[in-house]
Amino acid sequence: MNLSRRLFVGCSASVALGSSLGAFAEEILPTIASATGQPSANKDAAYGAAEGDKGQGRSPLRILYNENPLGPSPLAVRAAADMAGSGNFYPFAAGIQLIGQLQRLHDLPASPDGNDSQVMRDPTFSGDHQIVLGAGSSELLLAAALAFTVEGGNVVEPAPSYESIGATASRRPGPFVERRQIPLLDDGRLDVENLLAACDQKTRILVVTNPNNPTGGALSDAALRRLVTDAPAHVLVFVDEAYIDFLEDSASRTAVPLAKQMDNVLVVRTFSKLFGMAGLRVGYALGHKRIFDRMRHFQVGSLSLNATGLAAASESLRDEDFQARSRRMAADSRTEITKELQRLGFRVSACDAACLWADWGRPVKPLVSALAERGILICSGERWKVPTAVRISVATGEQTSRLLNDINDLVSRV
Repeated sequence: MNLSRRLFVGCSASVALGSSLGAFAEEILPTIASATGQPSANKDAAYGAAEGDKGQGRSPLRILYNENPLGPSPLAVRAAADMAGSGNFYPFAAGIQLIGQLQRLHDLPASPDGNDSQVMRDPTFSGDHQIVLGAGSSELLLAAALAFTVEGGNVVEPAPSYESIGATASRRPGPFVERRQIPLLDDGRLDVENLLAACDQKTRILVVTNPNNPTGGALSDAALRRLVTDAPAHVLVFVDEAYIDFLEDSASRTAVPLAKQMDNVLVVRTFSKLFGMAGLRVGYALGHKRIFDRMRHFQVGSLSLNATGLAAASESLRDEDFQARSRRMAADSRTEITKELQRLGFRVSACDAACLWADWGRPVKPLVSALAERGILICSGERWKVPTAVRISVATGEQTSRLLNDINDLVSRV
């Protein structure tokens, strides 16, 4: 990579990171600050509450980031602790082990024997379709956004949805990148027909968030297949499957089989959600080597990974009991919250993920602020320019009861 490319990548990454942190500060910190009793200008205190500290004796209930309230698998916690003692070594072996597990999970050919650095530097050398690891899915999203919009063009994406790719592409240095945001259907799912209609010769990336975030709706197998296979061949179809593991029938509703057959489809997953590892930063992408050949210039590579996270991810894949328990918890929470919010007059979208999207029909800011004052942190739809809606993350039974008791007490007051 020459100096100009390194400078460009550094500037692009700084723009992406700055945009993400700026959005966090503008949208979330005032709510957290209210919950902790700290003025919104005191960002250090607000960040502390966001990371689980008990500000002034309060214990905030944080159900705004779609984190797993059960935490990581106990097996993952033990593996991370055991691996910490080897933190003086680079995590090549742990990375190779996880890549091997993911290859078997997705029925991909195993990497041939090779030295550690070769496998981690170029994990695609075992075949046309392969696995690449990232620091959560975030590194992979940002790399794809930067790699495929070098010459400008447009990004087609659903809205409201997870906007990282479109936001990064449109704010990067270089040629102009247009964001084409396609409204969801009334049920909160992606509008397949209009997403396809928005693609043209200048489209560089088509974003498919399945299940969608923040609404939680997942596409049927037929709808997903049509969206992916009917997209123009020159377009990168980026399928964000951060929440696919919450589906009981995920094997029949994933784009992985399509990504293994085509050379313009990238499926990205994370260990942050169902596996409860948001703070350990492990994700992966599955796709054709030509995609990774472009992305790797915008990734840190194996040095972005840490041994404790990789060890935890390996054990999480093995702990099927924990995965099942997390799915049950999420389903029970969605059912209970949906039933009560509907009784209170909210319109709740059908959801298959780690959150619910509920429209109150009037501005939710007073309700969100009032809940924050009681230490309950939920996400206002203002983040997605929908000021009448909230996104609420799934919670344990006790946490769900606390949330619903306080909502019932407040809806008639605010």
